[in-house]
Amino acid sequence: MFDADYLKKNLDFEDYIFFESIDSTNEFLTDFIKRKKTSALAASVIQTQGRGRFDRKWSSAEGGLYFSFTQKAGDLDYNLQLFPIVCAMGVHSFLKSSGLPLLSYRWPNDILVKDKKISGILLEMIDDIIIAGIGININVKEFSEELNKTATSMFLIKRIKYDLSISLAEIIKNIKNVKTEKEILDFLENSSMKGKKVRFASSGRKVEGRVAGFKNTGEIEIIINGKVESFIAGDVSILREED
Repeated sequence: MFDADYLKKNLDFEDYIFFESIDSTNEFLTDFIKRKKTSALAASVIQTQGRGRFDRKWSSAEGGLYFSFTQKAGDLDYNLQLFPIVCAMGVHSFLKSSGLPLLSYRWPNDILVKDKKISGILLEMIDDIIIAGIGININVKEFSEELNKTATSMFLIKRIKYDLSISLAEIIKNIKNVKTEKEILDFLENSSMKGKKVRFASSGRKVEGRVAGFKNTGEIEIIINGKVESFIAGDVSILREED
């Protein structure tokens, strides 16, 4: 279970809610915020109906870190559209400080280790409040045969068991410590995605192209048939270069 005293000492929320098991911390916090306008953190040992982007199921077995927290959009020092990237930066910084090898970023908010997904991020809005849901495979010891091909965990890579409360506090601190648009744009520029061949899917459209870069508001720019197009949301898959 989580160390409530440690988290309250190291973070700055008005409400802290912890569960042994819940359907979804995002679902809970969405209902909670509608009833009580507050800053809040909700975390659970297990999620029974964890969700990713586009309503995809997020596997939430015991050993992972599953939490959601609120952020007032008006308190951000940068464009709201950049917040999903900032959440990815917070996770990336935590994993990097933990010594994980071959870390990579996939726009807009996926973090991969050795080309396997280790984190999922889902953002939703209630009026002017962002609900940021983050799931990280920290102490997960095994995955199903199907997920084992595409997912990994910190434990499987390092064979170390991590403290979930310390990890949670560090990730949120990392996110809160990002203050400027320059930091975010530098992260995008240094992410090694520029120049990569990708497949992009959004709103029924599927295309292939090459990443030209990123706009100041976080959109990805992709060269498609010789023309640069920008996108604010969608799925990006990095393709192998042809031999």
